[in-house]
Amino acid sequence: MVYLSDRARINLDYAEGELYLFNDAKIPKIFEEPLILKKDGPIEGCSSGVRSAIIEYPKESGVYYKLKGCSPEEGYLGSEPFGAMSEKKCNNELYFNGKIWDVYEDDNLTGPLEPIGYFKYTKPVNNVFCAILKCTGDTRYPELKKRILELPEEQPELGEDCLNNLILEISAWMGYNQRVLKKLKIVPGKDTLDINNYVVHDVGGGFGIARIDFASALPGDNLSKKDFDLEMIEDISSNFCFAGAGKEFQIPLKAIDRGFYNGKKLVFKIGAVEKKTEDKNSITLYIDKSRLDFVDKTKENYEKYLEGNIIPKPVNWDIIFS
Repeated sequence: MVYLSDRARINLDYAEGELYLFNDAKIPKIFEEPLILKKDGPIEGCSSGVRSAIIEYPKESGVYYKLKGCSPEEGYLGSEPFGAMSEKKCNNELYFNGKIWDVYEDDNLTGPLEPIGYFKYTKPVNNVFCAILKCTGDTRYPELKKRILELPEEQPELGEDCLNNLILEISAWMGYNQRVLKKLKIVPGKDTLDINNYVVHDVGGGFGIARIDFASALPGDNLSKKDFDLEMIEDISSNFCFAGAGKEFQIPLKAIDRGFYNGKKLVFKIGAVEKKTEDKNSITLYIDKSRLDFVDKTKENYEKYLEGNIIPKPVNWDIIFS
């Protein structure tokens, strides 16, 4: 499983309700009765968002399950129950993830989430739902990005080419994942276009990145996710465009990402000569225009994996999380 050591530990206990299987999936014994988050409960797990949990079962097996909607409370936000899922969104989550899992499997890859079934609670709240999915990764994109931005300081021996390759690998997997959604005509809900809904997961023999959260997804051809992907890629690749100049002037990559260093705003401009100027409010770095070519390169790489038939290679990202 991918790097859950920093997650909050939580506990679960059994509750009243029923278990339903998804397409006759095999269910581990621990899930034969509904589980809910409960302080001091006998079953241990870790958090995965506000209303979800990750459970390793059996312990030390390296096999993980995600319970999405396992903290039911009284009350609704619109049509959605607090801490749980409506029947419609629970079914969406299982159905769309099942379709995605099948395409990954056809490509000899392991998908991010395999649907297993769902709980229908009767107590403490009646007629609310929790999706059960086998989980191959839950490290969110912000954590991946944070670790990548720390690498130049922590492991300076890696070099610029190694770091650039990591960004290209991210764009390749994001392009492939969008290709899968495009093939299946799955449009994620606009309310779920969030960098926290991208996870690093085991694809078999290494890692990839995939979009999760399809509770509010719809069938269709809308490419709003593609636009969102490209914004994410431009954001991280831009940091690395400026990294060389930042290193020359001893400005950490994390500061470049924030846009501030030593309490001053960082400004980037194109210049014939790379140099740094500074006043009381800002630091201006003049960089060579050729550095910006890397942004275009990462976007082109995304398009290559989106529009082509290439399967990305599983990535050894242990260097990032070691």
